[in-house]
Amino acid sequence: MIVSEEERRRSGRWTRDDRGSEVGALREVGEVREAGDELPPLEIEITRTLIVAGAIASRDYQDVHHDAELARRKGSPDIFMNILTTNGLVGRYITDHFGPGPRSARWRYGSGRPTTQATRWC
Repeated sequence: MIVSEEERRRSGRWTRDDRGSEVGALREVGEVREAGDELPPLEIEITRTLIVAGAIASRDYQDVHHDAELARRKGSPDIFMNILTTNGLVGRYITDHFGPGPRSARWRYGSGRPTTQATRWC
């Protein structure tokens, strides 16, 4: 549900960063009411650029995150995303949905396989 600027200000659930940009998604907090409720899907295009940039940004220089040939020699089908990038994307999704205020005591998600360019996230 999209809510107006006035409703967001009144609720106190949305804020602005130092530059005046709105922080948080334009959804009303409360769409998910109980632990275990499912969030709506978010599709993320997994590209080689995203995988490599995430590894570099988190200073993870392991070859399996940028060198396809070495990743294959180590048993992976291709380069794969590091866990810090995965956690960052999950965290972004949660704050996009709920805004910056709510805190999560525990996240539970699993990959089960490496996130490669062929992976579809949603």
